[in-house]
Amino acid sequence: DMGGQAPKVFVSVENTEDFDTSLLLKYLSERMEVNKLPRKAEIIDKIPRASNGKILRRELKEDI
Repeated sequence: DMGGQAPKVFVSVENTEDFDTSLLLKYLSERMEVNKLPRKAEIIDKIPRASNGKILRRELKEDI
């Protein structure tokens, strides 16, 4: 039980017209465990990063 939370994947791509999130989720479902599988995929312009290169997860959570 995840307490109402579900994994979500954020994707940054150059050409959004050619990218299909449903195909990504299908690809991941064939390769990941069910409990780790993202329920949603969201295309964003850029993955937010700190000056040291780490992903700013807090900013991504604000987008949910």
